[in-house]
Amino acid sequence: MYTVMLVDDEQPALQRLRLLLEKHTDLQVSGLYTKPSEALAAASKEHFDAAFLDIEMPGMNGLQLASELTQTYPAMEVIMVTAYNEYALQAFRANAIDYLLKPVDTDDLIRAVQKLKKRLSPLQTAPPKTDTTVAHITGLGGFEVYPAGQEKPLRFQTAKAEELFAYMLAHADNHVSKWVLCEQLWPDNEPVKAEQNLHTCVHRLKKTLTESAFPAQWHSQRGSYRMTLGEQVKCDWLTFEQAADNAVELLGLTDHQPNIQIERLEQAVSVYKGGLFGGKDYRWCEPLRERLQRKFADTAKALSQFYKQLDKASSAIELLHRLGNDFPYDEDVQEQILEHYLRKKDRSAFLLQYGKIEAALRDGLNLQPSERIARMHKQMTAMK
Repeated sequence: MYTVMLVDDEQPALQRLRLLLEKHTDLQVSGLYTKPSEALAAASKEHFDAAFLDIEMPGMNGLQLASELTQTYPAMEVIMVTAYNEYALQAFRANAIDYLLKPVDTDDLIRAVQKLKKRLSPLQTAPPKTDTTVAHITGLGGFEVYPAGQEKPLRFQTAKAEELFAYMLAHADNHVSKWVLCEQLWPDNEPVKAEQNLHTCVHRLKKTLTESAFPAQWHSQRGSYRMTLGEQVKCDWLTFEQAADNAVELLGLTDHQPNIQIERLEQAVSVYKGGLFGGKDYRWCEPLRERLQRKFADTAKALSQFYKQLDKASSAIELLHRLGNDFPYDEDVQEQILEHYLRKKDRSAFLLQYGKIEAALRDGLNLQPSERIARMHKQMTAMK
């Protein structure tokens, strides 16, 4: 059981938070203090895993107290509790892992405690295990299909059967004309031959799915096919799209706490592992692939801006480099990377990145870097 201290100059607020923690969590509240000096004295005598700190307090405020506690006791985690939303960025700069607004909402408190326990758990660095009790499909950065209870991916009888499954997956729950399938999968065949190939391919695919007990239902009606998936099937790109949409939806809302927005953005970015059906030459999926790529770019750019506001330069530049590798012609991303190195006066890193940009634009598009990039290059090379 983890032990925590609560610090607030208002006794009623202390008692309310204590009651919420005792009712809705398994944390042990080991100390309640109305003065930061009392909290510091208690921390020197007994162990606390975390501290819930009010910000607006006379004398030493909660931000100063957080800095003092985390410097003296690096293992201690801090969650800020305040009635003022404008302190969010300052709270994260003080190494707080979360930020709660008064009056504290129960759901927000439970979410913050769950994050706290993950941080404190000695198993937090272990990679998450795949839930083998449900069927799942990985389509980002590759393409593998796992029936429930199986750790090895499903093996399709032919490459075309695999591609047919991918196509129907991308158009799940929709009727697809057999002639559309023939055109997309066998564009060089005569119609009669393409139709024969389709019937053979459908038979093989249905046999594979049935033998593996994969929860996909096939329907044929008036020259068209439709595939539906059971609710127990998890698909990574659908998870990514939902997470990205949820994150972007919050960005335009000013009444949401920055930590929740960052959490949603990080969740979406972590799911995206690469282009749709990576390594497969499925030309028909280019529109969907590009849509997902752009959605990832928008989500990652928004997250990098939050990292910059929080002075997390290393996290921002790591994310921007990932974007730069995926989108070498996105000059907005490349400019942000160069700006970072220019501010740091890191000449070697700047010139290395500039060389990559120049080569990519020249070889891929027969273009020169933008005027802004050229100005930054001139500025860097003029430095001594």
